[in-house]
Amino acid sequence: RITVGNDQTVRVKHDRVVNISHDEGLYVRNDRKVTVEGRQEQSTTGDHISLVKGTHSLEVKGDLARKITGALGMKVRNEIVLESSGKTTLKVGGSFVVIHAGGVDMVGLKINLNSGGSPGTPVPTLQPAILRALADESNGVSGAEDAEPPRKNVQNTFNNPPQDLVPPQLRRIFSR
Repeated sequence: RITVGNDQTVRVKHDRVVNISHDEGLYVRNDRKVTVEGRQEQSTTGDHISLVKGTHSLEVKGDLARKITGALGMKVRNEIVLESSGKTTLKVGGSFVVIHAGGVDMVGLKINLNSGGSPGTPVPTLQPAILRALADESNGVSGAEDAEPPRKNVQNTFNNPPQDLVPPQLRRIFSR
């Protein structure tokens, strides 16, 4: 155990590699900033679950590309606004709808207007039970400078997540 009473600066003049054989936890009580001057890559073999309790803002100064082999679900409480200075296209198979400054183009074998069809159901989000356990535990240590970071309940939550928070398609994974 290393305790630093004030600031700490570590400078590595070449490569740095850390190999962790089990879990890792990082607990920051204030702000965290990361700057990468080159390329940044991340690979996650299991689920990637995030919880943002404030605003999530993303600015991309190039293209944004996403490839999803499953379904994409989005559930919004208020409104969705998509704005483009060019055009917006929705495409499924050979059918498409293109919205542009000159009008709306629709192409399809059959176009149903106010008849037929039904809405789909968005894919539900995975509940961040592990993150919730961290928040619950950190409430108990919020004034303790030397307190150990929370570990026990996080591991318990991971090993035995509340079944009402686990989507049905993942229950078989967590019931092993």
